[in-house]
Amino acid sequence: MNFNWKKFLNNFEEYLAGILLLLMVTIAFINVVSRFTFKFSISYIEELEVYLYVWLVMLGTAIAFKRWSHLCVSLVVDKMPPGWRKYIKIFVTLLSIGFFAVIFKSSINQIQDEILMQVTTTSMGVPKWWYTIGLPIGSGLIIIRLLQRLFKRSSGE
Repeated sequence: MNFNWKKFLNNFEEYLAGILLLLMVTIAFINVVSRFTFKFSISYIEELEVYLYVWLVMLGTAIAFKRWSHLCVSLVVDKMPPGWRKYIKIFVTLLSIGFFAVIFKSSINQIQDEILMQVTTTSMGVPKWWYTIGLPIGSGLIIIRLLQRLFKRSSGE
């Protein structure tokens, strides 16, 4: 059986989000069993879940933009003449790209600061940038998906 790289790259976010969600459910289950069976809560598991949730949110946002199933205010756009709708959607896509470019740049600065100041997580004591790096990676994936959508939209799809 041949590995299909195109399918993998087109669905990268879904695969990674599925793995992270499975990991989060597993460690949450372990923590619940530990809490009710042994009356002992594993503190670093809750911290890990929060940081993995940041990754999951960014991946989910990229998936939503890829599928064009994110929340948007279509009430105004749907009232516009059909010729204008395409241009408004292109404009909104460009605004979204700008917004996530700002998040990308800001999160890179944050990671640099965390590395420079050697910030570690509270419970686990690992470098915090390990988790913060999900922001620029997620923003980059979102920008890629928005650019793909923009090229499809401007080519008439």
